[in-house]
Amino acid sequence: CWLRKYVAIDDCEINQQFSLWLSPAYDETLGQYRPHKWTSLHSTNCYPGHGAENINGQDVLKGHHLIYECEHACLGEPSCEGIVWHDTQDGHTDNCYLCTNISLSHCTMDDAVNLRVLTRAARLASTSSTSVKPTTTDPTLDPEKSCHSWLAYSATNCYSGRGALQIEGKDPVPGHKLLKECQEECMADA
Repeated sequence: CWLRKYVAIDDCEINQQFSLWLSPAYDETLGQYRPHKWTSLHSTNCYPGHGAENINGQDVLKGHHLIYECEHACLGEPSCEGIVWHDTQDGHTDNCYLCTNISLSHCTMDDAVNLRVLTRAARLASTSSTSVKPTTTDPTLDPEKSCHSWLAYSATNCYSGRGALQIEGKDPVPGHKLLKECQEECMADA
């Protein structure tokens, strides 16, 4: 868990070992853009009967997947609206679930997993600034209305000289942190 400030996403490094989460307070009007956005909802679990449906009846992608691999699998499925990803920390347990028809009001809370809702977008011109909405019709997915919605960018590492400034004493935050704990640390430092 490394805390950053003054993030300029387009100047960050592409690195599959890292993911960047921007706090709900992040100002998107600064012009940063990536073709797809992921809204990260920590401790949120959606599955059949509890706020989401499986894609093509598939419950879990077999094998252990890094978060960007799970996102890539979702991008390859046209009906995929998000993923539930579990950081098992063991390197072999199945941990990636593709979801469709997401309804947050029916999902459950579970500190062991993270829901990442996909907003698909295609940039038509380098100067266009199109407002993108989540692919589902659930109004609770609006980051403006959710206190724990974070924009997530997989395979993205930002640090001094590469798109962000370090926060003194928080580079890294001492000890192993779950995503939820790292996000709480960030909000406490704001």
